[in-house]
Amino acid sequence: MPLQPAICQAISQRHIIRFRYQGGVRVVEPYIHGRSTAGHDVLRAFQLGGASRSREPVGWKLFDVAKIAAVELTQLRFPNDRAGYHAKDSVMRFVHCQVPPASASPGPRPHQ
Repeated sequence: MPLQPAICQAISQRHIIRFRYQGGVRVVEPYIHGRSTAGHDVLRAFQLGGASRSREPVGWKLFDVAKIAAVELTQLRFPNDRAGYHAKDSVMRFVHCQVPPASASPGPRPHQ
């Protein structure tokens, strides 16, 4: 399955996903997938565990979709009210799919 449909399916059905990224496995709650202001397809997700180059394996991350491989939808689901989710992510120029904005929390927009 191509990445965009797989990521969008995971977002619409609130499935936690697992994938390979920069040499390690990541486990994330995907929230918003789109095109960045730099013109790259990206995924904003809350990482639950796995590898991390930043040495922070848990937290909000921005993933370059071109570097994602072996996406696997798990049977685990996530709620759509994770603190820190911002539907109007300032990094996104165009949104392919996202957790509905009505569930977004108020506050400053995240930056990369």
